[in-house]
Amino acid sequence: MKANANKRKIFDAVDLLTEDTSAQTTAVKAENGIEQIAIDSIKAFHNHPFHLYVGERLNDMVESIREHGILNPVIVLKTDDGYEMLSGHNRANAAKIAGLSEVPAIIKVGVSESEVYVYVIETNLM
Repeated sequence: MKANANKRKIFDAVDLLTEDTSAQTTAVKAENGIEQIAIDSIKAFHNHPFHLYVGERLNDMVESIREHGILNPVIVLKTDDGYEMLSGHNRANAAKIAGLSEVPAIIKVGVSESEVYVYVIETNLM
């Protein structure tokens, strides 16, 4: 995108992962925008349209996380009582099964409901 161009209303997955839409007020934010947060502080997205992995697909993800860790951070929305998962339901579920208590996360604050749905749908279809 050109430097003087208007910012797009619709954005792609790269924009979702790299754009800083937060007005984060936590004491320490990682330099790269990714923080470790407790899995138990994350609730499922209120209208999550996808199903969690089961069987071999879940087992493969659990084994991969045990061997390599979580390679792609989850994306969460900051709420009054923790976080709501926007992208990464399966990674967080597999991490919990693998025995992890925290996951790397990109934390979004103050995004509109329509932007939230872009995160949920676009990132889960990648």
